Amino acid sequence: MNLVLSSHSAEQTMDLGRLVAQHLLPGDILAFWGDLGAGKTCLIQGICRGLGVPEDVYITSPTFVIMNSYKGRIPVYHFDFYRLSCQDEVMDLGYEEFFFSRGICMIEWADRAENLISEEYFSILMQIVSPTERKIEMTAYGVSYKKRLSELIQKCKSDKLVKDLL
Repeated sequence: MNLVLSSHSAEQTMDLGRLVAQHLLPGDILAFWGDLGAGKTCLIQGICRGLGVPEDVYITSPTFVIMNSYKGRIPVYHFDFYRLSCQDEVMDLGYEEFFFSRGICMIEWADRAENLISEEYFSILMQIVSPTERKIEMTAYGVSYKKRLSELIQKCKSDKLVKDLL
């Protein structure tokens, strides 16, 4: 099951993130795929805001520090594996403490940890269509994730801010 949307601005991408956040539960994993500049961090910023991370907290991609954590209604662990070359480097970080916690794990460049991610998760592929358009494809793996993605799809069809993205 998947949801495919087109975003035409950073604001639309962040609005989608806020909506996605409404369907997340403690322990969820979101694996992000896509080229540099595809909008992964922008979507993550919207998700963090939707999870209650305060507006005065700066949300940035942790490219050089590998992980940022944020306090919201659910703890958020934001990973960026861009600088890592292989799965062994992820294993050396002690990823299990976060991947299998009660927080939300969002992983940019998830291909570097693909075999370490649970069989149940949300996969989010972001593609650059043009300088102002991004294609966002969200796929659910696992029963609970599929149920929540189905609910998100219904919400997108009725939500005025997101409806135009379908």
